[in-house]
Amino acid sequence: MSLFAVHDIETHEPPPSGVEFMAVGSTGPAGPPHTSDMAMVPYKTLEELMKPRTTVWTRVHLIILYALLGAGTYFLLTLSTYQRSINNNQTQAIANLGSAINNEKTGMIEQQKRINGITGNLEALANQLGNWTEKTTNHVAGLDRTVSGLTGSMNTVASNMTKLNTRLAAQDQTNASMAARLSKLEMATVPTILPTSASQHIHSIDMSIPMVNGGTQHFNAMNEKDYWIVQRIQGPSILPVRVLPFANTPNGVQVHSIDDGRDYTITKEGQWIPLN
Repeated sequence: MSLFAVHDIETHEPPPSGVEFMAVGSTGPAGPPHTSDMAMVPYKTLEELMKPRTTVWTRVHLIILYALLGAGTYFLLTLSTYQRSINNNQTQAIANLGSAINNEKTGMIEQQKRINGITGNLEALANQLGNWTEKTTNHVAGLDRTVSGLTGSMNTVASNMTKLNTRLAAQDQTNASMAARLSKLEMATVPTILPTSASQHIHSIDMSIPMVNGGTQHFNAMNEKDYWIVQRIQGPSILPVRVLPFANTPNGVQVHSIDDGRDYTITKEGQWIPLN
């Protein structure tokens, strides 16, 4: 069939009025076309043949095409929005990272300042420890000198104590000798009226007179004052002497010695001045 046979031959419908027809047939391998194969078809112009014909499948294809275009556009818009969101998040993350780095840098600077302060404090403490060590050394040296001085003083005290103990031992011996003599004197009887051996005079005994220095009051069996025991220095010895007081004068106390029967004035300085 020729391209110009646009009318369906099988319909066998009569062509519309006013339409030009042309004979269209098949040509054989050689010779003119056969009359049996020729058919009368309406003649149409090239413009009419070139007009597109719309069918259902064409419309379906267009709808699918539009849907794909819309989906692609939506995908592109969504992808662009997602890309912008990613970019914004990355920008914010980078900004946050920069802020965190700045904060970390500031913290490191502050930490370095604190470390410098601690280092300065440690240096000051080391200087103080050095000063304290020097002072302690001086104190220890002073204590050593003090201990040495105290050791010398203790040695001196020990030597003095030894001497004092020696003197006390000698005094104890003297006191023992005096106690023995006093025990012998206490056994003697004191006469009520005491005549002297030289003048045969009698004294009025006054036991209310204050005791002289170094004297001791003696009591009899009736717990009465009967005489004094006064120490008298005679040469290198100290002897206890029994006396009876009978007068108190500005020069001293006048007493009568029971041991030798003589009268004496015992001064405040402890001197014995004979009266006869």
